[in-house]
Amino acid sequence: MPVTPSTARRDFKDKVVTVLTQFAAANPGYLHRVFRARPSSSPDVPYAYIDLISEDIRHDSGTRTRTFSGLAFVVVDRITDNAEKALTLDITVDALVDWLTDRPQLGGTVGIWSRL
Repeated sequence: MPVTPSTARRDFKDKVVTVLTQFAAANPGYLHRVFRARPSSSPDVPYAYIDLISEDIRHDSGTRTRTFSGLAFVVVDRITDNAEKALTLDITVDALVDWLTDRPQLGGTVGIWSRL
């Protein structure tokens, strides 16, 4: 009998991409695009992509509990002057942290983004 896979990772990634895409739309000076994975070429910068998602899985009395414990996404921009670009990226990351803090459920209704 074929196994029907869970969609938990895909659903989580979809929520993250949605929230980051909303950030990009509201703040076009910070990000132009958002990708589910690292793009094969360097498109219009600045952009972000989801890198790693880690999770803790616990089995207890026939129940499996999956907790997404880590998320890494990367912000990419053209390098001009290192100090200048570092400042620009710091401002972008600070704006993203504020954006994500204001959306603890990543636009969903189940689960809370508690480790930012």
